[in-house]
Amino acid sequence: MNCPALSPLLRRVFAAALVLPLATSAPLTARVSAQEPAAALAATDREGALNAAADARVAALVAGDVAALGAILSDDLHYVHSSGVIDTKESFLSNLSSGVIDYLEYEQGARSWRYPVPGLAIESGFARLKVRNANGVERVDVSYLANWREEGGQWRFLVWKSGRLPQPDIPAGFTALFDGESLSGWRGRPHFDPAAEAALAPEERAAKQAEWDADMRQHWKVEGGEIVSDGHGVFLTTDRDYGDFELHLEWMLPESCADSGIYLRGNPQVQIWDPDCERDFQHGNQKGSGGLWNNPADSPGKWPLERADSPTGAWNTTRVRMQGEHVTVILNDRIVVDDARLANFFAAGTPLPEKGPIQIQTHGAPMRVRNVVIRELSTLEGTGPGWRDLTGAEFENVNGEPDTWTWKDGGVHCTGRPVGVIKTKQPVKNLEMSLEWRHLTKGGNSGVFLWAPATVLENLKPGALPPGGIEVQVLDHGYAEEYERSTGKKSDWFTTDGDVFPVGSSDMTPFPPVAPGGKRSFPTASHSRGSPEWNHYYIRAIDGEVRLWVNGHEVSGGSDCKPAEGFLCLESEGAPVEFRRLRIRHLP
Repeated sequence: MNCPALSPLLRRVFAAALVLPLATSAPLTARVSAQEPAAALAATDREGALNAAADARVAALVAGDVAALGAILSDDLHYVHSSGVIDTKESFLSNLSSGVIDYLEYEQGARSWRYPVPGLAIESGFARLKVRNANGVERVDVSYLANWREEGGQWRFLVWKSGRLPQPDIPAGFTALFDGESLSGWRGRPHFDPAAEAALAPEERAAKQAEWDADMRQHWKVEGGEIVSDGHGVFLTTDRDYGDFELHLEWMLPESCADSGIYLRGNPQVQIWDPDCERDFQHGNQKGSGGLWNNPADSPGKWPLERADSPTGAWNTTRVRMQGEHVTVILNDRIVVDDARLANFFAAGTPLPEKGPIQIQTHGAPMRVRNVVIRELSTLEGTGPGWRDLTGAEFENVNGEPDTWTWKDGGVHCTGRPVGVIKTKQPVKNLEMSLEWRHLTKGGNSGVFLWAPATVLENLKPGALPPGGIEVQVLDHGYAEEYERSTGKKSDWFTTDGDVFPVGSSDMTPFPPVAPGGKRSFPTASHSRGSPEWNHYYIRAIDGEVRLWVNGHEVSGGSDCKPAEGFLCLESEGAPVEFRRLRIRHLP
C-alpha cells in the first residue's frame, strides 16, 4: 500500500539512517556496547525509555494487541517489510487484526541507538521473526533500521525498514546436527570413558542418562538460533555415534579466559580457549585453539600449526575431519592440525574406538555454538569395514636413494629423484585404495602402479620405471604445457586428469574415451586440481578391472587386465610429490 509523504526533515533523517551499515550477518544475541557512565548520565533515561517502548511494541505485536500497538505507532508510520511491502499505520493495524499477517514469535537480537537531532532516535539491530502470512509460516532473520519520534513526551514508532539476512547453506552431502530451534538430537554426557559407559548395565545406563539429560537442560539452551552454554554441567553430546566424518561448526567465546573443546568419538579433544588469557599462558594457550590438547607432550597435532583465532566475542569457523585415528582441523580457513593422530585419552597406547559421540565441552565459562553440520565419510574416502591405513612399514625401496621417500605422520614425501618406485612387500590382487596426492611444483609427474609383476621389479636400475603393470597417472596440469614446449609436439595422447593405461608387458582394454594410441583410458571429465592443491583418488581394482574416481567423480578405467595380480607401487618421476591418507581394503 501507499503511505503519506514524509516531511522533508524526516526524509533527511531516514536517508541518513539508510547509509548506516546494514550487516549481512551478525549474532542475534550480540551485546550492545555500554557508554561510559560519566558521558551517558543524561542518555541513560532516554535510552531506557526507548528500550521500554521498543520492548512494548514487540510484546503488543506478538500478542496481536492492536489497541496497545496503536498507542505506540506514530500516525505517520512508514513501515517497509522485508518483502518490500509498505504499510501505513492504518493498513498495518488492519492486516494485523484481520490475520493477514500474524507475528507468532519475535526474538530481539542486538539493538543500538543513535540520536541525529533532538526528539528523534534511530534504532538499528537484528531480530528473528516467525510469521504467518499468505505464504504460510515463515521464519526469517532480519537486519533493520527504525526511527522513533518524541511526540507529546512519549516515544512513538515512526519508520521501519528491514532486510532479510541470508540463511546459512548446508553444504552438499552434509546433515544438520542443530536445527536452530531446539536441542533435538543431543543428550547430556560428562567426561566419561566410552568403554566404562558401554559396560554399564542397561538399567544403570538409562538412569545415568536421565540424570545427565536433566543436567543438560539446566545449563544448555537455544537462543537466537545459537546453542548457548553457561559453562557448567555436562557436555552437549550427539545422541548417536560417529566413526569417520567431517564436522563443520561455528563457535564463540563471549568472555575473556573462557575454555572449551570438542570431543571426538567421546575422546578429548580439539582445544578451544582464549589465546590472550595470561592465566593460561603456562598451559600454552597463546599458541591458539584447534590443537589436540590431550595428546602426549610435543606429539604431532598437540599444538596448532599457527594461531588462527578470532578475537574474544567474535565467531570462529572450525572444520574437523576424522578418519581412522587421524584428525585434521581447519580454523578460520587455516590448517592448524594436519592429519595428526588423536591419542586415546582413556586407554593410552591403544586404538581409539571405531565410533563414538561428538561432544561440546563445558569448562567453567559461557560459550556459543551455531551452524553445526556433519558429513559421514564414504567408501570412496576409505571408510567402512575392512579399511585400514596403508603405512610405510608395508613398502620397500626398489631403485631409489635412501632419502627419495620419507614417511612421516602417515604420509610420504618423494623428492622425485631418481626416477623409480617403491613397492609393497606383499603382492596384491583385489583391492580398493583411497589416497590423496599433490605435486609441489608445476608440471610434476608421478603415478600409482597396480599389479606390477615381480619379474619387472627385479634388478630395476635407478632412473627406470617398471616395464609392466597398470598405471593410474598422477600428473599436474602444467605437465602438458611443459611437454609441448620442450618437445614441440602436441600433448593430445595424454591428459592430466587421471589416465589409466597398461605399461610394457601388461595389457588392458581401456574404457572410453580412448587415447589416439588405443591403450589409454582418458577421463570422461576434468576434476583434478593443479599444484599445490591436494587431489583425492579412489581406485577399485577387482578381477582384472580397474576404475578410478578423481575428487569424487568416476572418470576412467579398464577391464581384462593381464596380469591381474602383482605388487602395488608408488612412482618417483623427476619432481617432488606427496601422498597422504593412504587407505586400503583387500577384497576376496
